[in-house]
Amino acid sequence: MNQKHVVADLLEKANKYQNFARWVGDRETIQRILALVEELKQRARSIARPNEEKIRKRAGEIWEENNR
Repeated sequence: MNQKHVVADLLEKANKYQNFARWVGDRETIQRILALVEELKQRARSIARPNEEKIRKRAGEIWEENNR
């Protein structure tokens, strides 16, 4: 599974749990579900954020492709 699919799956789960929280009556359970939602969104953000190593690797590939 590639990076885009992982991010999409995490965001889909976050939305699903957020919708579930609307049906729950217990405040503590709602708070825990919403905390999980935030954790899933944070994971998605961190995975989606490009890291410097990947950027440098791709820049090197482009450099080589252009015979530089």
